[in-house]
Amino acid sequence: MVSDSSLAEFIASNPDARELKRALAVQMTLLGFKQRAIQSVLGVTSSFIRTWKKRYLAEGVCCFRLGYKGSQPYLSVDQRTQIKGWLATQSSPSVAALAAYIRRRFGVVFRSSQRYYDLLSQAHYSWKKTQPQQPKANRQQALDTREDIKKTRPT
Repeated sequence: MVSDSSLAEFIASNPDARELKRALAVQMTLLGFKQRAIQSVLGVTSSFIRTWKKRYLAEGVCCFRLGYKGSQPYLSVDQRTQIKGWLATQSSPSVAALAAYIRRRFGVVFRSSQRYYDLLSQAHYSWKKTQPQQPKANRQQALDTREDIKKTRPT
């Protein structure tokens, strides 16, 4: 049905939506669809269709692939797990202590404090107060107050 089997295989491989739109625009032109129909179905411009058809004919299916894949993270998944483990051993870790640990252990210094806040949050600590719960909280008093509220509430 399609003149190029590699194009059909690429489309069937479920690529990224942006890559798929590029490939479908080319496939539809090769199948003889009018540009107006392609524009209305895919929501693209005629220059988009011409550009990707021209690139496809010159470069092949690889032209549809996205060029930018993002940057590599500073810490690996294993290193993040180690940090969570270290945070679990701390009674009340601070952002400064966390930064010092990461710098000493992994040689990484984040430009923004937000990365340290995110790591604390993932370990269930607040960056405002690095403790898992309110230290002055009296659990029994809270339960008693709830019971009193339930008793006085009209039904």
